[in-house]
Amino acid sequence: SILSYMASLANIKTQKSNLRVKIKSLLRELPNDYIEQQSLDLAANLKRLPFLSDDGTSDKVCVYLSMEKEAQTNHIVNFLFETGKAVFIPKIVGRDSSDMRMYKISCASQIKSFPLSKWGIPEPALNDVLKATSEHVTECFDLVIVPGCSFDKNCNRLGHGKGYYGDVKTNVLKKN
Repeated sequence: SILSYMASLANIKTQKSNLRVKIKSLLRELPNDYIEQQSLDLAANLKRLPFLSDDGTSDKVCVYLSMEKEAQTNHIVNFLFETGKAVFIPKIVGRDSSDMRMYKISCASQIKSFPLSKWGIPEPALNDVLKATSEHVTECFDLVIVPGCSFDKNCNRLGHGKGYYGDVKTNVLKKN
């Protein structure tokens, strides 16, 4: 029945919320040097992907800018610029999960000029994103690198619970 289905969904939501709390607690305990090494390893693995090479097929890449205790993406951003990719970063422009825009940045050092969001993430100014031309704000990418609370061995993702990247998955990736 519809009531048992809705109860099942509520239970899943509660389980996911509880899992996020547990995982975030474990992440807070990780030493910063461990996170840095894992971030370097992640960047090295991405560098080995043929479609991200200088002559690879991925031209437009969206990459999240990291919070503390997440995989740090600064190494990835630097690599993307070194290989001539168009780099886009997310900006939250509203309260709805669909209110995330991808904004093109011109260089890695531009990130340092951005104000910090309430999550401590550098983000371009809201007015800059809202006034941007279609060249600087797009919904068509070859690759989107997303954050996550955790991932399982099958690459299933548990996000932070706001739903922004769930909408990215369904709405932003370029159709093949």
